[in-house]
Formats: sequence, C-alpha cells, structure tokens
Amino acid sequence: MVLILSLNNRLAKFFQYSLCGFLGATIMACNAGVTELKWEWRADRAITHKVVLDIQEVSKPKKLLKSPSFAADLPDPLTVSGKVRSAKSPIPTALINLTLPAVDLAGAPSGSRIALAMVDSKTVVCVEKMPSDLPQADEEIWLNGWECH
Repeated sequence: MVLILSLNNRLAKFFQYSLCGFLGATIMACNAGVTELKWEWRADRAITHKVVLDIQEVSKPKKLLKSPSFAADLPDPLTVSGKVRSAKSPIPTALINLTLPAVDLAGAPSGSRIALAMVDSKTVVCVEKMPSDLPQADEEIWLNGWECH
C-alpha cells in the first residue's frame, strides 16, 4: 500500500513538472514557493523597499504560449531567478522570478548580486549590479546609499 502511494505521488509530481516545463507558463502549482515579481519603469514613484538578490539563473523567457502579457512588450526581455537575501524584504518567499529588459540587468550574470528597488511588494522599478568585492556585512549600508535613477 505504501509503495503504491509513493509511486502515485512520484507520478503526480512527474506529470506536474512535465506539464509545467512543456507549457512554459507561470502556473501557481509549478512555482510553489516562488514569487513572480513584475517589472515597470519608475515614472517618479517613491521607492518603498530595496532588497539584495543572489542571481541563480538568467534566461530568455519561454514563449510557447502566446498571451497578452506585459513581458511580451519588454525590449529584449530576460528572466532572472534568484534568492532574496535582505532581512527587511517585503517579498513573501525567498525565491523570485523577474522578467525585465536586458539593458536594465546591466549584464549581471548568474552568481552575482543585484539590488532591486521596489514601489510595492511585487513591483521592481530599478536594478543595479552590486560591487563584486562588497562584503556581505556592508550590503545594507550600500543599499541605503544607493539611489535609483
């Protein structure tokens, strides 16, 4: 009986992840524990939060499904996946995905740190590559001095 339940759970997970990978879509079940942030240009809005992100992956967004989404209108979009390190983060999960224009990522590769300036808990309006030689202990000081332009 336990073996059958175990196989059923494994098969369910296999089909869930296979379907998510095939569709290439943002499906809540596919991204459990990952917050999808959105990118917008600042438009003189006040910055409410600044957070540090460790980039785990930078990739082109998947385009298998066509939908009228904001990301489709971004010039040369890239999707950044990473882990939020800031203690004062408004983001409900440690893992995030963010699709933004490549020019705004400024060539930050996987394994680097970036600062995100946000106007609410899900909207990013500025990104800055953090100095690679900046000690982790000094990140909050650097964030407080960083101006989003």
